[in-house]
Amino acid sequence: MRWRDRVLLLGAVVLVGGGGVSAATRWPAAASPPGGTPPRIVLAATGVAATPVCPGPPTLLAPTGGDASPPGGPVAVGALVRGSTATLADRPLVPGSGGLAALTLPRTAAGAVTLLPAGGAGGGAAGAPEVSAVQLELARTGDARGLAAVPCATATTQSWLVGGGTQVGRRARLLLANPAPTAATVDVVVHGPQGVVAAARGAGVLVPARSEVALQVDALAPDLATVAVQVTARNGRVTAVLHDSWLRGVTPGGVDDVSAAAAPARTQWVPGIVVAPPPAAALPDRADAPGAVAVRVANPGPDPAVVRVRLLGADGSRPLDHGVVTLAPGAVVDVPVTGVPAGPWTAAVQADVPVVAGAVVGRGGPAQQPAEFGWTSSVEPVTAPALLALPTLTDAGGRTDVEGTLLLTATGAAASVEVTELDGRAGVAAVRTVAVAAGSTAVQRLGAGAAGVRLRPLGAGAAAPVVAALVLTVADDAGPLLAVVPFRPGASGGGSRPEVVADVRLGLGGR
Repeated sequence: MRWRDRVLLLGAVVLVGGGGVSAATRWPAAASPPGGTPPRIVLAATGVAATPVCPGPPTLLAPTGGDASPPGGPVAVGALVRGSTATLADRPLVPGSGGLAALTLPRTAAGAVTLLPAGGAGGGAAGAPEVSAVQLELARTGDARGLAAVPCATATTQSWLVGGGTQVGRRARLLLANPAPTAATVDVVVHGPQGVVAAARGAGVLVPARSEVALQVDALAPDLATVAVQVTARNGRVTAVLHDSWLRGVTPGGVDDVSAAAAPARTQWVPGIVVAPPPAAALPDRADAPGAVAVRVANPGPDPAVVRVRLLGADGSRPLDHGVVTLAPGAVVDVPVTGVPAGPWTAAVQADVPVVAGAVVGRGGPAQQPAEFGWTSSVEPVTAPALLALPTLTDAGGRTDVEGTLLLTATGAAASVEVTELDGRAGVAAVRTVAVAAGSTAVQRLGAGAAGVRLRPLGAGAAAPVVAALVLTVADDAGPLLAVVPFRPGASGGGSRPEVVADVRLGLGGR
């Protein structure tokens, strides 16, 4: 293809991306060309591509060759919008006098739902409305006992899910949702401790228009203690969520959803790591033990990676024992968090080549007692106003108290953030200014009945970046239930910009 034709084609793609139509439904994306990573073109997400998609109850969606099963308790989706009207599963959200609207919907049927803003001026980038949706699932009993949470994300052409496992007793169900009016074709690649795992059934997975499909990752690549799943769309865009559940013999080991991590980079920030070992006990030094806390890192590139992991807590930075590791190409490793005091932390992952990262936060009790865990993913800093919804859960006919704790970490210089707590009517319950010391983590507890939170960096937000996560807990007689929702600006704020993989077949990729 001549250079002039390449420029004209690229211009057409950019115009489509800015005109309210999902560009990826017209411009297929290819896998990486031989010899390296393709260039990435960032398009504004408009129309259906800009809508947060919530996966629905994970176990109700039967994978090929598998069975559907009812969730062990209530599933709900909570939504917030500022600066626009919106619909959640065709239910309206109409802002009140304060410009905000909130809604929680119970989910009892399989399938994804979308939060669709109608447009209008708001606090997001380029006047776009601020939106957020979060899905929450609770089971107090049964094999799938646990609290699972996932931020509803916009569809994109590539996702990294850094979490889960496929050992005996563990289930890893991958949910792929396509909100567009045309079909998408995706490739699912599983990375394990030794690198990429050959799994032919993960290639060319068809996700029909406005539909959702499920794959059993433990069937694609069994008996792996550490997993990272790469989802790449050949054409179209999809959202991807990995539902991780663990049964240790006959004892429930916990459940959570793994959300997409930040794109590969040499520096990754993983917020929401709350260390709370049992009284008079130390954290396990094995990442797969009940109650373990560990940072997971995957190397997506063709070269070995030297990785350093440290933690940022209330008193600043702290190195980890065994926090420097070397990763082979395509490999995944867990770095256990041990020898640190109880409290809130954010992991700083630095490498000499681009990597992806996440973390597991475990809660364990005495032997033969149920365990629990929550997954968190790496995120980009919050540099503009953004929302995070907190759904209301009803269990056995009554409201379930979900305690929310906001963790804020200043990744560089000291930062100041305005935290607005919202009630169930989208009213303002409280406004606080939280100061975060340089390279440290601050904590802000939300009040009972909070429907969400809005963050607004004060001062030079871009010069003093902050990463955030909401840690959710539910009290239970058999031990606390836990989930972590990383605060992802692209999914919860206006102006989300999914990346599009350049297609070598169209002359837009590298040689």
